[in-house]
Amino acid sequence: MYSSKKTKFLNILCVILALSPGLIRLTRHHFPNVSSNSLICVLYITAVLIWLTQLRLRLLRKEERSYLVFAALLIVFLMVIRTTKYIFIPENTPAARYIWYLYYFPQTYVVLFMFFAVLYTGKPYGCSISPKWKLLHIPALLIVLGILTNDLHQLAFRFSGSISHWVEDEPYSYGPFYIASLIWLAVMFGAILILSFVHCISLDCRRNIWMPCIPLAAALIYLILFLKDPYSPLQRLFKTTDMITFLFPAFMEALIQAGLFPSNDQYSLMWKVSDLGAGIMDMQGKICYQSEKSLPVTETQVLAALSSPVTLADSNMVLNSHQIHGGYGYWLTDLSQIQQINKALADLGDVMAEQNSILEGENRLAEKKASIQQQNQLYDRISQDVSHQLFMLHTILADLPKDEHAFENKMKYASVLMVYIKRRANLLLLINQQNWIPGKELSLSLAESLEYVRLSHITAYGTYQDAFSIPGVYALAIYQLFQQVLEACLPDTQALMLQLTITETIHFYMEISCPENIFPLLPAAKQIQALGGTVKTESDPDTLFLTVTFNARDFKGGDTT
Repeated sequence: MYSSKKTKFLNILCVILALSPGLIRLTRHHFPNVSSNSLICVLYITAVLIWLTQLRLRLLRKEERSYLVFAALLIVFLMVIRTTKYIFIPENTPAARYIWYLYYFPQTYVVLFMFFAVLYTGKPYGCSISPKWKLLHIPALLIVLGILTNDLHQLAFRFSGSISHWVEDEPYSYGPFYIASLIWLAVMFGAILILSFVHCISLDCRRNIWMPCIPLAAALIYLILFLKDPYSPLQRLFKTTDMITFLFPAFMEALIQAGLFPSNDQYSLMWKVSDLGAGIMDMQGKICYQSEKSLPVTETQVLAALSSPVTLADSNMVLNSHQIHGGYGYWLTDLSQIQQINKALADLGDVMAEQNSILEGENRLAEKKASIQQQNQLYDRISQDVSHQLFMLHTILADLPKDEHAFENKMKYASVLMVYIKRRANLLLLINQQNWIPGKELSLSLAESLEYVRLSHITAYGTYQDAFSIPGVYALAIYQLFQQVLEACLPDTQALMLQLTITETIHFYMEISCPENIFPLLPAAKQIQALGGTVKTESDPDTLFLTVTFNARDFKGGDTT
C-alpha cells in the first residue's frame, strides 16, 4: 500500500520510540540516577503525539479525526497515571491500587472510540452514525465501574489476603469483570476489523486484511504469556500499559496502511479505481496523478482549459481544468453519448411534431366532448328539477278549453309555471358556476313570478333587501317553496305578500290567502330543514303565514363574494 515518505518515516520513528522502553528497562540498573519511568512516559507520549499529528493531517473526515484524537488522548492519560503511580504514589497503598483500577478506563474506551471512527467509513459526508450506537457506552461504563469498585465485591480481581493488607506483588485471580473487559476488547477489535473489511470497495485493499491482524496477534500472544506468567522476562521488559499504548495505535495505523480506513495517503488508489477521466498537474507541468480512464493531455491543453473547455482531437472528449493549491486539476467530459442522443432527437423531431399535432387535436376533441357532456348533465338536471311543472304545463296545453274565459285562466296559470321553469333554470345555471350567487337573482325570480300572478287579478306585492350574496342552494329551496305554495293555493287565493331580507341571516316571509292549511303538503319545507334552515307557519281559516330563516354563516359550500 502506498504511503508518503513522510508517513513512512514517522511510522518508523514511532515504532522505535515504542520499543525503546524495553531497552531502557534492560539497562536502567546502569543508570540509577535516571528516572526510567519518566523517560518511558516521555517516549510513549512522544510517539502517540506524533501519530496524533499524522492523524489530524491525513484523515479526511472531521468525525473520524475527533474520535481517534479522543482515543490518542486517552492513551496519553493512561501513560500519565501509570507514571504517577510508580513515581509519586507509595507502593501497596489504596491510592496505588485505585490508579491500577483506573487503567481500565482508557483501555475500555479507546477501542470504543476507534469503533465509532470506523462506523463513519463508507458513509457520505455530512451523514452521522445512528444514535443507537451510543448505547455501547452502557456496557463500557459498567465494565469500568465494576473494576473501579472492585474493593467492594472483588468481582474483577480476587486477592488472597485482606484488602486492607493488599500488596502489589501478591498473587490474585481474575473475576467476571476482568473477563468482561477482555471480551469487550475482543468484540470491539473484531467488529472494527469486520466493518473495515465490509465498507472497503477495493479488492486490493481487502487482500491486505492480514496487516491489522499482526498487532492483534501480537496482543493475543502477549495476553496468553501474561496470564501464564505475569513475571516473565517479556512482561518485565514491556508492561501491559506499554502494549496498550503501542498495539492499539498500531492496529489503527495498520488499517490505514492496508487501505481499509481512508486517508489522503491513498490518492493514487482513488485515481486508480475512479470511473472519471481526470488528473492533477503541478505548477511545472508534470502530471502527478492520472486516472486509468484519462486520455493523455499536454500542459498547453490544461492551461488553455482554464478559460474555456478544450475539445480534444476525436471531438468526443472535452477537457476542463481548474487551478488548485500547488497546481491544476483537470477532468474530461465524454460527449459521445450526448452527441448520439442529439442525433437521435433530430431524427425523431418530425415524428414528435406530428405526434404533438395529433395529441393537440385529441385534447381539443376531449375538451369539447367533456364540455358537451357537462352541459348535457346540467340540462338533464334542469329537466329533472322542473319535471313536475313541465308535466303540469303539458297537461294544460294538451287540453285547452273552448270557453274563452276558461282558456284565459288556463293560460294565466300556465304562464306562472313557465316563468318558474325559466327562473329555476337560470338559478341552476348560476349555481353550476359558483356556490354563492347575488341575492338579487332570487329577488328578480320572485318579482317576475308575482307579475304573472297579478295577471289573474290577484293582489300581489313584495319587498326586497338583497345587497348581499346568498348560497345558491338556499335560493333554490326558497324559490321552490314559494312555487309549491302558489301551485297549492291558485286559483283560489285573493292576495299574496312577500318580504325578502338578505344579510348574514336570510329571512323570507310570505303571507297568502288560502282556504286550508297546505303546509304538510309542501316537500320543499322538509328540504329547507335538511339544509339547516327553519320553517315556521301560522294560519287562520283564510290566511297562511310562512317564515323561512337561514344563517348564511352555517353554509359550508364556499366563501362569500
